[in-house]
Amino acid sequence: MVSNQIEEAKMKRLIVCCDGTWQTISQKVPTNVAKLAFSLDGCDTNAPDGPVEQIVYYDSGVGTPFTQNNSSWFNRLVSSLKKKRQGAFGGGLEEKIYDAYRFLSLNYREGDQIWLFGFSRGAYTVRSLAGLIYNSGLLHRRNLGKLPDAYALYRSKDLKPSSWTCQEFRERNGYEPDIHFLGCWDTVGALGIPDLSEDHDLNERLNEEYRFHDAQLNRKVLHARHACALDESRKAFPLTPMEASRDAKNDRDPLKQIWFIGPHGGVGGGESANTPFSDIALKWMADEAREKGLAIEYAVLDSRLEPDPLAELKPPKGLLSALGDRVRQAPEPSAETLALFHPSVWVRFDHGDLNYRPESMQGWADADRSGWGRA
Repeated sequence: MVSNQIEEAKMKRLIVCCDGTWQTISQKVPTNVAKLAFSLDGCDTNAPDGPVEQIVYYDSGVGTPFTQNNSSWFNRLVSSLKKKRQGAFGGGLEEKIYDAYRFLSLNYREGDQIWLFGFSRGAYTVRSLAGLIYNSGLLHRRNLGKLPDAYALYRSKDLKPSSWTCQEFRERNGYEPDIHFLGCWDTVGALGIPDLSEDHDLNERLNEEYRFHDAQLNRKVLHARHACALDESRKAFPLTPMEASRDAKNDRDPLKQIWFIGPHGGVGGGESANTPFSDIALKWMADEAREKGLAIEYAVLDSRLEPDPLAELKPPKGLLSALGDRVRQAPEPSAETLALFHPSVWVRFDHGDLNYRPESMQGWADADRSGWGRA
């Protein structure tokens, strides 16, 4: 009886949500990753071919401590300090990739859809996860013990996904699924010590342990969306842009990498001061995902949204701000790049009283956009 039910089971959506550094689902001001996870419907009853189950995996960010309520104050302190260090320097990210991969391996059946969402280093986590699946495949649950081998293939500098070794590993041990949707808020790629030195060779040596050879989009990613922060200038939060790799499918939905008002947390959420801006980026991502088939309870989502492109923009604070600045470079002015900025950017940019002129938008203040259409 159970066997027959399994055979008749329909496609399901497996949705991985990886949060940003030091972020949790229970914090007072949740990030966009958490808000989206809260708002996902458990079953899409409006799917064309009948109801589709949606199974959500949420993982808190790198550097978030876990302590039992009855732990001693000393144990809680040690755990907190350890996790703060992990968050600052990117430690623990490999574990995050392993955990998300195991979830997919244990739940995936042929034909299921895989959806990946992440913010900050959580965005880097899901992008690396997509690269791992492309390179080494998704192991069948009975072969999960080979995950270290799959990961070693992925980390190898000498082997490419097209190599005979990787192809044979994928064919022997599992599946080669598509990634239906990859959605990221402001990917941060500082996986080791942030590149604070001007000595490139020194930075490379310090970060070598944490480097991943493939965080590019690959031909298995069908739909990709990336929300980037215009007003983030801290060295500790360097943007890792999305770029399609050479073997991407020509007929794939084009990558959308869009720039938004706000610093890092003003795009990915988790900051009460800049929530009016991060809500804009959340609504955009949710709408893009819904268009590709994700079932979202908008009554739940909309109750958490208060977007306002004209709100007061507050710069980020904290110790990481003291580590130095590195201004990001948004696309240069042209009719073609106009649409790479969310419409809310132009609402604020053209509001005379605010004088909104991000350093990342060099040249735009003097550009004549009158004949370029609308974003």
